[in-house]
Amino acid sequence: MKTLLLTLASGLLLTSTAAHAGQFKFVAGNDSPYTQFCVAAANNNLMNYNQRVDSSGLSDRHVAKNTQCNGENIANFAAKYGADKTAKHINRFRRGNITITDYAYVGKSETKDLTVVTVN
Repeated sequence: MKTLLLTLASGLLLTSTAAHAGQFKFVAGNDSPYTQFCVAAANNNLMNYNQRVDSSGLSDRHVAKNTQCNGENIANFAAKYGADKTAKHINRFRRGNITITDYAYVGKSETKDLTVVTVN
Protein backbone atom coordinates (compact mmCIF):
# COMPACT_ATOMS: atom_id res chain seq x y z
CA MET A 1 0.00 0.00 0.00
CA LYS A 2 2.84 2.40 0.85
CA THR A 3 4.47 1.62 -2.50
CA LEU A 4 1.23 2.44 -4.33
CA LEU A 5 0.86 5.74 -2.48
CA LEU A 6 4.47 6.66 -3.18
CA THR A 7 4.05 5.86 -6.87
CA LEU A 8 0.86 7.92 -7.10
CA ALA A 9 2.44 10.85 -5.28
CA SER A 10 5.45 10.78 -7.59
CA GLY A 11 3.21 10.69 -10.65
CA LEU A 12 1.16 13.64 -9.44
CA LEU A 13 4.28 15.64 -8.69
CA LEU A 14 5.70 15.03 -12.15
CA THR A 15 2.40 15.86 -13.82
CA SER A 16 1.94 19.11 -11.91
CA THR A 17 5.53 20.17 -12.60
CA ALA A 18 5.19 19.47 -16.33
CA ALA A 19 1.93 21.40 -16.47
CA HIS A 20 3.52 24.31 -14.63
CA ALA A 21 6.45 24.52 -17.06
CA GLY A 22 4.18 24.56 -20.12
CA GLN A 23 1.90 27.38 -18.95
CA PHE A 24 4.07 30.24 -20.18
CA LYS A 25 4.52 31.91 -23.55
CA PHE A 26 7.60 34.09 -23.85
CA VAL A 27 7.36 37.17 -26.04
CA ALA A 28 10.35 39.35 -26.91
CA GLY A 29 9.80 42.94 -25.81
CA ASN A 30 12.45 44.19 -28.24
CA ASP A 31 14.79 42.99 -31.00
CA SER A 32 17.93 42.80 -28.87
CA PRO A 33 20.02 39.65 -29.29
CA TYR A 34 20.12 39.38 -25.49
CA THR A 35 16.32 39.30 -25.37
CA GLN A 36 16.34 36.55 -27.99
CA PHE A 37 18.79 34.58 -25.82
CA CYS A 38 16.37 34.94 -22.90
CA VAL A 39 13.36 33.74 -24.90
CA ALA A 40 15.21 30.71 -26.28
CA ALA A 41 16.57 29.83 -22.82
CA ALA A 42 13.18 30.16 -21.09
CA ASN A 43 11.54 27.98 -23.76
CA ASN A 44 14.08 25.26 -22.90
CA ASN A 45 15.08 25.12 -26.57
CA LEU A 46 18.80 24.35 -26.33
CA MET A 47 19.31 24.06 -30.09
CA ASN A 48 17.72 27.46 -30.75
CA TYR A 49 19.67 29.00 -27.86
CA ASN A 50 22.99 27.64 -29.19
CA GLN A 51 22.22 28.82 -32.73
CA ARG A 52 21.47 32.33 -31.50
CA VAL A 53 24.66 32.50 -29.44
CA ASP A 54 26.77 31.16 -32.32
CA SER A 55 25.29 33.57 -34.86
CA SER A 56 25.76 36.54 -32.50
CA GLY A 57 29.54 36.15 -32.47
CA LEU A 58 29.55 36.33 -28.67
CA SER A 59 31.08 33.64 -26.49
CA ASP A 60 28.97 31.32 -24.38
CA ARG A 61 30.76 32.63 -21.31
CA HIS A 62 30.00 36.27 -22.17
CA VAL A 63 26.31 35.51 -22.72
CA ALA A 64 26.06 33.43 -19.53
CA LYS A 65 27.69 36.07 -17.35
CA ASN A 66 26.26 39.24 -18.88
CA THR A 67 22.71 38.51 -19.99
CA GLN A 68 19.93 39.80 -17.77
CA CYS A 69 16.36 38.67 -18.40
CA ASN A 70 13.75 40.86 -16.72
CA GLY A 71 16.29 41.79 -14.07
CA GLU A 72 17.82 38.40 -13.32
CA ASN A 73 20.62 36.28 -14.68
CA ILE A 74 19.66 34.24 -17.76
CA ALA A 75 20.29 30.87 -16.06
CA ASN A 76 18.14 31.77 -13.07
CA PHE A 77 15.44 33.15 -15.38
CA ALA A 78 15.36 29.89 -17.36
CA ALA A 79 15.25 27.78 -14.19
CA LYS A 80 12.47 29.94 -12.76
CA TYR A 81 10.22 28.87 -15.64
CA GLY A 82 11.20 25.19 -15.56
CA ALA A 83 13.73 25.30 -18.41
CA ASP A 84 16.22 23.08 -16.62
CA LYS A 85 18.00 21.86 -19.76
CA THR A 86 19.06 25.34 -20.90
CA ALA A 87 19.69 26.55 -17.33
CA LYS A 88 22.09 23.67 -16.73
CA HIS A 89 23.87 24.34 -20.04
CA ILE A 90 24.23 28.07 -19.33
CA ASN A 91 25.51 27.47 -15.79
CA ARG A 92 28.44 25.49 -17.24
CA PHE A 93 29.81 28.82 -18.53
CA ARG A 94 29.37 30.78 -15.31
CA ARG A 95 32.63 29.83 -13.62
CA GLY A 96 33.36 31.76 -10.49
CA ASN A 97 29.67 32.27 -9.79
CA ILE A 98 27.79 30.15 -7.34
CA THR A 99 24.10 30.04 -7.98
CA ILE A 100 21.59 28.01 -6.07
CA THR A 101 18.23 28.11 -7.75
CA ASP A 102 15.27 26.72 -5.88
CA TYR A 103 11.95 27.71 -7.36
CA ALA A 104 9.30 25.74 -5.54
CA TYR A 105 5.99 25.14 -7.22
CA VAL A 106 3.47 26.72 -4.90
CA GLY A 107 -0.14 25.77 -5.44
CA LYS A 108 -1.77 24.09 -8.38
CA SER A 109 -3.61 25.99 -11.04
CA GLU A 110 -7.06 24.58 -11.62
CA THR A 111 -7.26 26.12 -15.08
CA LYS A 112 -5.03 25.71 -18.07
CA ASP A 113 -4.49 29.47 -18.47
CA LEU A 114 -1.50 30.55 -20.49
CA THR A 115 0.62 33.29 -18.95
CA VAL A 116 2.41 35.54 -21.42
CA VAL A 117 5.81 36.72 -20.16
CA THR A 118 7.28 39.70 -22.00
CA VAL A 119 11.06 39.53 -21.92
CA ASN A 120 13.15 42.70 -22.01
